[in-house]
Amino acid sequence: MNKNKIIDYSVELWSQENNRGRGFPVGTIAMTPVQAGEYEGYEIIYKYVNYEAVLCRKDNQYFVIGNANGPWACKIGDREEVINE
Repeated sequence: MNKNKIIDYSVELWSQENNRGRGFPVGTIAMTPVQAGEYEGYEIIYKYVNYEAVLCRKDNQYFVIGNANGPWACKIGDREEVINE
């Protein structure tokens, strides 16, 4: 999957996982998703302009951190899953 498709698809995956009750809080409730990702040591790959969210990576796993009453991370796949989609 090319980078643009990963970027587009990852917000949709975050929404699906969040709606299923999956994911976990990161940072503190007062932080933005960018601040929370940096605080937790995630590598920020992409900052979404139209959403308050970031695509990030940690330990070869990909996550989107969005705002769900505070920063909320959902895993969207590991390196192989994301690249091979």
